[in-house]
Amino acid sequence: MKIINFLLFLIILVIGFLFTMLNSASVELNYYYGLIELPLALVAMAALLVGVLLGLFVEFGKLIRLKSELSKVKRKLKKSEEELDSLRTLPIRKS
Repeated sequence: MKIINFLLFLIILVIGFLFTMLNSASVELNYYYGLIELPLALVAMAALLVGVLLGLFVEFGKLIRLKSELSKVKRKLKKSEEELDSLRTLPIRKS
């Protein structure tokens, strides 16, 4: 498994290197307070990084909500199991 992970890392590294070499042209990044000239690959990677971070932030919110729901369900299950155990220990009444 470590070999596969290492090979995958090398493939991604080579693709990133090729991407950088093919997109070495400079672009002007115009923001509110000025203008800056950066390599196109850097601007593209920064946009990718911002997108990944935003996606992780959204998923983190979902994860927190799901963990909360899971703890509620576990408490309800424990209460139901306790109730079931108490019902099993009750004597049977004859009518």
